[in-house]
Amino acid sequence: MYYRIDRDRTYIRLDNTNDIWYLWNLLARDDIVEAYSLRSVEGIDEKKPVRIKLQIDRIKYMKDLKTLRVTGKILDGSPTEYIQIGRYHSFDFDQNSELYVYKSWSDYERELLNEAMRMSKESMGMLVLIDERTLKIFQIYPIGLEVIIEKDLPYSKYQDNNRDEIYQQIKNIIRNTPVIVAGPGFEKERLAEYLSKGGAKLLGVLGTSYAEVSSLKEIFPQIRELIQRNRLNLDLQIIETINMYISKYTDMVVFGDEVRNYIEGSLELIVVIDEALEDPKVREILKISENYGTKIHIMSSQSPYSENISMLRIIGIRRY
Repeated sequence: MYYRIDRDRTYIRLDNTNDIWYLWNLLARDDIVEAYSLRSVEGIDEKKPVRIKLQIDRIKYMKDLKTLRVTGKILDGSPTEYIQIGRYHSFDFDQNSELYVYKSWSDYERELLNEAMRMSKESMGMLVLIDERTLKIFQIYPIGLEVIIEKDLPYSKYQDNNRDEIYQQIKNIIRNTPVIVAGPGFEKERLAEYLSKGGAKLLGVLGTSYAEVSSLKEIFPQIRELIQRNRLNLDLQIIETINMYISKYTDMVVFGDEVRNYIEGSLELIVVIDEALEDPKVREILKISENYGTKIHIMSSQSPYSENISMLRIIGIRRY
């Protein structure tokens, strides 16, 4: 992402799919955005190119399509013959979009903007999680992980040459991407040796209890150096802090709806799952809390540490 603040508006250019996640967390209902788009016009068969400024009413992050749909009432636009002020229009922002946003950024939103520009990368690498029965391949992004392949591997029914065939399929998927191989038992070492002989760039071979998604939380503490400048490492630090408070200072941690009772100066930190930001009430909690100096951390639902945050939606750590 690239952004530039020009007086009352901010120019934003999206450069990859990670930037769509950041934009989703930066925009809110009633914000004003301006962009070029195509619009259907009554009496004309083809859509016409237009410039539209609208006030946001709805935001929908379509993860599978890697698109952010922003819908709202038209405030202004051109050419005027194709624009109906007060009517609704939708922008579908993707990794190549450009737009202007008219709003005053909060401190945590400015941090997100700066983070997005600093971490403007498509991928950090891949992770292969494997044992003798299960294979999972993930793409590692600064904001979390995306499952590429998930399948069963009943090796008890396979000969060694069939194992090599599966290894070759994994190699074809990875190609030249740096890769971490992880899992229980010896299967990870066999695969790592095969990939290494084939010239793959191995970032590490790591042990886990199981070849399941729940084991991802075991992996990232072992690769702090790789993720130290990325949001995944910050997620890890935040979860470690929350767990420490829960074990030692239980009364200092508040969960879910209880957070609202402490937003006027009593909270040191609020951690919120990204999906909860679609709720205007959650946005209001963050806005009020930040006025009292509360630090805000938004956790991606794609993060390996998001499970507990997803269930509770929002967690707060009290100052006193």
